Amino acid sequence: MSFPRLERFVTTAELGSISRAAEKLNIVQPALSQSIKQLEEELGTQLLLRSGKGIELTAEGRVFLEHAYGILSQYRKARENITDMHGKPSGGVSIAMVSSAIDVLTVPVCRALKDQYPLIELDLEEGLVSNIQHGLDAGRYDIVISYAIETARNIAREPLIEEELFLTTKYSGKTTGRYVELHELGDVSRIIPRERDGSGVEVGQTAQNLDLELVTSQFSGAIHPTLKLIEAGMGASLLPWSAVRDGLSDGRLHVEAVRKPGLHQTVHMMHAEHKPVTRATAAVMEVIRQSVRATHKSGEWPGNLLV
Repeated sequence: MSFPRLERFVTTAELGSISRAAEKLNIVQPALSQSIKQLEEELGTQLLLRSGKGIELTAEGRVFLEHAYGILSQYRKARENITDMHGKPSGGVSIAMVSSAIDVLTVPVCRALKDQYPLIELDLEEGLVSNIQHGLDAGRYDIVISYAIETARNIAREPLIEEELFLTTKYSGKTTGRYVELHELGDVSRIIPRERDGSGVEVGQTAQNLDLELVTSQFSGAIHPTLKLIEAGMGASLLPWSAVRDGLSDGRLHVEAVRKPGLHQTVHMMHAEHKPVTRATAAVMEVIRQSVRATHKSGEWPGNLLV
């Protein structure tokens, strides 16, 4: 299986057209079609469905596309690592983060890279916990910043910070000046962010241990839609400071600490153990550590620092 053949398949899948892919790759359409046919013969399955409107991926094609991204990424990184062995780290590094982490880390990480490693090209993506960790397993990302859920055995996890979870509600002008106890949340309609693989697991397990039944809203979604629903007074949620700080600063949200017991979740930096860590990836990982320490010290990311 050749790398050019993989690149042709990926380009065709992304563009959804043999003709557009052939034009971009600067080859004739029959040659491109033959290349994809040979790839399908090697794999023993059909990857693309062809019609008058273009092409679309089969179920097998969608699975193989994720692996093709990972294979090509590792090939490019191997070339980059050999090229920059005697110079400054360079090349591309892909990172995916959950919403709350990306809000805190994007600017300090990019600023530090610009100053320290101007030859590194960073591809930064926001995603849901389960999606980005699946992408890490498939080799699509070099680094993931996420709450840790069940991952493959070959994923290395480095804890960065333990965040406290706060009861987050619409700001009403009234403050209690006290904390709330977990058992008081039994009648609160709780909107669960789709990153529930993180905070939802912690909250659910704690409530189960205390034999508490918590009410959940009919709505769920990513962090930003969740915050919009809270601001509209359509429920509450249990969220980390990193997710709510903007809404607190401009008076849209109100938070109260939860006690007896307190609720926490840990943000990890992850990478695939079976993939070589390039000099560029190692440099970015160190910049992330520096940025976590700096944002924690400045109070922008409160919690128990673990890095």
